[in-house]
Amino acid sequence: VHTPTIYEVRDFMDKLKNGRCKGVEGFSAEELKYADSANVTEYVYAIINRVWENYDIPMLWIESSLVPIYKQKGSKFIFPLPVFKVY
Repeated sequence: VHTPTIYEVRDFMDKLKNGRCKGVEGFSAEELKYADSANVTEYVYAIINRVWENYDIPMLWIESSLVPIYKQKGSKFIFPLPVFKVY
């Protein structure tokens, strides 16, 4: 499997869904998706590349728990929600 290209990362960022809460890094999908700066894409690409090539995963991505949340619609499926530790 090849290392993702910067174009694939940008394409992925363009497909992020709006209206989601911010991640543990403090960025919302809209902030990444609609950023006018190529620096943002390069920053995200650098992180993904580092994880992909070196398996160097940020601790905040690793240390999380899944909390079951009932969504109050449809079937009684319990949606697992990742909850991250904050340092």
